[in-house]
Amino acid sequence: MWKWAPLLVLGWCALASAAEPSRYQVSARLGASGRVQGTLRVVVDVAPGDGGVRLWLYGDRLDAVPRAMDDRNARWVFPREVDLEGVRVTDVRVDGVPARSTRQAAPPGSVRGIEYAGRDLFVPTSPGEHVVTLRFSQQLPERFGRLGRVGDRLTLVGPWYPLVLAGSELGRHDEAYAFDALHEVRLCVPEGYDAHVGGERGIGFRGCETVSAHAAYVPVVAAPQLHVREREVDGVGLRIVSSRALYRAPTDDARGLEGLQDLSRVDVVGDTARVLGEVLLTLRRAGFDALPRTVDVVLVPSRTELAADAPGLVVVSDRLYEIFPLEQVRALHDQALARALFGALIAPSVARVEPVADRGWANDLRAVLLTDLDTVRRQGELTTTADLIGWAGFHPAIDQLLYAPQVAFVDALFGTVAEPDAFRDNPWRARRPTARGRRILEHARDLMDEDDFRAWSRALLERRTGAREALEEIDPRAAGRLPQWLDSPALEVNYRLGEVRSERLPDGRFRHVVAVERRGAERIEPVEVRVVDRAGNAVTERWDGEGERGEVVVITPDESRSVTLDPRGRLPQSPRLADGHPLRDDTDSLPFRPPIIQGFALSGSATERNITGLLDVVVRRRYDLENTFGLRLTTDPRSTGGLLRYVRGVGRKRDTNNRVGYLSGGIEVDRLHASFSEDGVGGWRIGALFVGGYSDQRFFLDPRRGSALIGSVSAGIVNRDQGGRSFTLSPGLRGNYTVPLGLRGTVVFAGAGSWVFGDPLDSQLPGLGGRFYMRGYQSDEVVGRGRFFAVIEPRFTPTGLSDLAWNGLHIVWIREIQLAAFVGGGFVVDALDGRDVAFGAEVGGGVRIHFDYGGIQPGVLSVDLAVPLIRTAQARASRAPVTFILGFEQYF
Repeated sequence: MWKWAPLLVLGWCALASAAEPSRYQVSARLGASGRVQGTLRVVVDVAPGDGGVRLWLYGDRLDAVPRAMDDRNARWVFPREVDLEGVRVTDVRVDGVPARSTRQAAPPGSVRGIEYAGRDLFVPTSPGEHVVTLRFSQQLPERFGRLGRVGDRLTLVGPWYPLVLAGSELGRHDEAYAFDALHEVRLCVPEGYDAHVGGERGIGFRGCETVSAHAAYVPVVAAPQLHVREREVDGVGLRIVSSRALYRAPTDDARGLEGLQDLSRVDVVGDTARVLGEVLLTLRRAGFDALPRTVDVVLVPSRTELAADAPGLVVVSDRLYEIFPLEQVRALHDQALARALFGALIAPSVARVEPVADRGWANDLRAVLLTDLDTVRRQGELTTTADLIGWAGFHPAIDQLLYAPQVAFVDALFGTVAEPDAFRDNPWRARRPTARGRRILEHARDLMDEDDFRAWSRALLERRTGAREALEEIDPRAAGRLPQWLDSPALEVNYRLGEVRSERLPDGRFRHVVAVERRGAERIEPVEVRVVDRAGNAVTERWDGEGERGEVVVITPDESRSVTLDPRGRLPQSPRLADGHPLRDDTDSLPFRPPIIQGFALSGSATERNITGLLDVVVRRRYDLENTFGLRLTTDPRSTGGLLRYVRGVGRKRDTNNRVGYLSGGIEVDRLHASFSEDGVGGWRIGALFVGGYSDQRFFLDPRRGSALIGSVSAGIVNRDQGGRSFTLSPGLRGNYTVPLGLRGTVVFAGAGSWVFGDPLDSQLPGLGGRFYMRGYQSDEVVGRGRFFAVIEPRFTPTGLSDLAWNGLHIVWIREIQLAAFVGGGFVVDALDGRDVAFGAEVGGGVRIHFDYGGIQPGVLSVDLAVPLIRTAQARASRAPVTFILGFEQYF
């Protein structure tokens, strides 16, 4: 019998599904340290057979590390180190009588894991109306997002006190928390703090205040000082609340110096008012007349949601508009802000027609539709990030952006359809990854005919019925697919182009039978198939998506030139289900991308008065992770030359733009500088280079963990300037291993060894000195036939030097200042100065300035000072005691 106990418990918990609250009473105190503690009294009606009340502890999601966190985006979750803290609940009572309660949570890493959904507190009760009371407390951890503490800023714009849940324990879409219950919240804030509370009216207060609202919950922000800027926009009041004073741009009638724009500041107020004006115009044209008198926009320290809505508030990141002030780039922030404003402004009218469980996605669906209408009204077309930056695809940062972005707010800037929302801070998506409005709208657009889609769009805007009900009336087939549309983020698929058979028809046209295969979940959706013939004619047909495989017949006037699945990129595909890029197998024709500057390094040694530079340009086909052709140009004190090579990617994917390993072969030509050595002998070298490498470090600018290993063999012939010819063979091995020390520190162990066989010139001999070797020595100082060295470099970010927002004329935004120290040792064999073995040792330190180009793509500027510890008497007398090196990107 006991083997069935887990199922009985699960069934009993599932019965706790239809309790509905009517009134919340919260009395809470917020401390300057971020501790919130209080009492909750909730009146809840428990239907017969329910079994009890389930309370949602959203704050318990802060008790686990997010599954999606990695080296790069850890900076978007925690300001400093990992800080975890859950909710404490005590003294649970039902109608004044102590009651037992149990906590329930899915394991971390699952779809409903604790790091997303938090925990549920189940309190058994009998049917009928009951009063549940409890005490709760939580120390807000140092964390970005809807709940957290960043410096002295306290953010509670997610459910910060327990909420009654209704719906299936298994997480189907009848689960609900956003009831229109009355919330009476009495909140006391720390002495000297300001607080702003959302709800049906926003208030700013000090001390203790009570607010009442019919809402899902009452959000709060607090700081030692909250600045409020007010505007009137087309008859609607706009209040922007921030913890720092926002820039006041000059007015239109300002003259002289007063009319100059400060290029180091961002006009958040002006841009927000501008977007709100457009939003209000679109809403009125769409028939939304009952608009609120005031809109509250609150800036919070968020790094995952650029703009979102909460009850009574529009929540935006304090990074809003921290970008290059180019109109096309700013449009991406405009769209994110407009969507949040639409969502907040229409929420009351949507709530009147939508079931409680549907309000989240149904409201966002309308917000997306209105955002599209607003964009088309103003621009005439929709703009995507790929459209805006595709022309600059030669830049390595842009290439990474397009094929494997590592930027903050990736959903707002790149999630045109999929909108993966890796951290799911929004409460209506926290418990389950329900599709967001963009994805649902595009599913409907793909399945429905144009007239039905227009009819459903009109019904959504008219708000006479709910989205489900309207869809059922207009297109029952689409309504039957809606549950799958909502579940689609959890239904991972990868489409693959199968066999293509072509034949010439009697009338001279060509008939193509295209096979389409789907791997992964059963996500039934139309898949477009486009055939482009040799005359340039493009014909598109669709597979209905039924089954795991289908065939599409396409007729074209001429022979086929290319076949492509989903040519408009509307169907999200999972990288996890594909060996390479998930779009790689969607076509039989992969065009070449623009040439990509894969590597660019420029460093200068003030000590030696020389420049070391590298420019590495590669050409790859779109979505091809295996084949690359490249040209590398280098210059340093030893030589200047180039390498033409082919690179083959091998091993598993590191991301959707790279594999972990590669093999390479190429031809290199170098001019060996006569000035490098005292004998003044130079020459021309031609040779072959073979390289094999491995790296599992994803964020190459500042890896916090992982390793890399590169082996090479170079063989070449040198034609000497004074006559004669010599042959050399040089094998080498280089590697590094990175050990994390929390989130803001790391230790890098790096080492290398190389040898030269044959009859080399002095400039061909390896040395200890140089930026990528031992920085304390000059490049021509300790040189020999063989070189071996190792360096240990700890890096750390001091408190207060992370999460910066220093504007450099909008070209770069400095985000973090990192300090480094290093110590190294090595030796050369058969040294150029006659020693059998020449040893070297160094100590030094440096600064790493991490910045974002244009506010988006990360970069690093490094400054190093190094001191050699072992030197000959001649070197001490003739060379500078300290080496100064300035460069881009990290040392290792």
